[in-house]
Amino acid sequence: MNNAAALLAGLLLAQSLVLPAAAHAPIEDTSATLKEPKDEVLERTLQVRGTEYQLRVNTSNHTVSVFAEHLAANETNARYAVSLDNQIVINQGWNASEGETSRSQANLIYQYDATERVRNITLSTFYGSTSLSYNFTVPRTYEGRYLRPTVTDVDLNQINESHGRVTVTVRSDSKYYYPVYFQIWAPGVQGKYLQAIRENGENVTTASIIVPVEEGDVFEGELKAHTGWLNESGPLHAQWEYYGHPGQEQFDRVPFEPMDIEKIDDYSYRNESRDAQRPEDSVLSEQYRTIIGGVAAASFVLIVVAVLVAQRRRT
Repeated sequence: MNNAAALLAGLLLAQSLVLPAAAHAPIEDTSATLKEPKDEVLERTLQVRGTEYQLRVNTSNHTVSVFAEHLAANETNARYAVSLDNQIVINQGWNASEGETSRSQANLIYQYDATERVRNITLSTFYGSTSLSYNFTVPRTYEGRYLRPTVTDVDLNQINESHGRVTVTVRSDSKYYYPVYFQIWAPGVQGKYLQAIRENGENVTTASIIVPVEEGDVFEGELKAHTGWLNESGPLHAQWEYYGHPGQEQFDRVPFEPMDIEKIDDYSYRNESRDAQRPEDSVLSEQYRTIIGGVAAASFVLIVVAVLVAQRRRT
């Protein structure tokens, strides 16, 4: 191998040694990132007793609107209503004369039921109706609001030499009261329930549990949110992992893993992702690799220089 080839091989080796450790990719909630066709507008027209109604639903910004115009040469009670899955979102009273118009609009995103996907919109009057349907999966968050019950914080506290407290904050900004159960698994804790029950009119609630953890040891565990059946999955099913020391808490949402009810007593929590690469180990590993890589690169340069000098002396 000539000097140029040796130098190139050494530089490639040194570069490979200083590459940082790969970071874990964040878990995405695919249902929360569902994208509807841009500015898709669905329309229906209804004509009854001299009044024309135009129903429009924008599935991008999730609004429903009605434009009504009375065309007949008379006066009539032209009251109308719009419902979303049988829940009224527009209710407009109107005594119409010839040429008079009426406009109404409502936002739908906060009216959706997260447990459903098919959306049925119906415009009704005294003498007729029209309807349309489309699919939309409610995201977990929208404009900073939580449309499904979600764990937003995990707080860890050491209460004595052998036990600590895990406090969970759950938030739901939906108008619906979803019956969701939260269970926790941790070393020494087997699927205990957290009483995270949202009171009427409140969107945030907290619940806590005492777990065995020696003073100075790390807290770790997982939380599962479900609707009563751990062996199923759906929009309200979710799972989180927490890890850390008091004041240095970390928690992440991970894919929900259904559990076989008959084998639930055999399940024992083990944080495999943290075992594979713990945060402090990642930092040390990256620093260690960088230092070793730098030393290797410097050593190689010295060796190359020494070889070149020796060859020059021989010539």
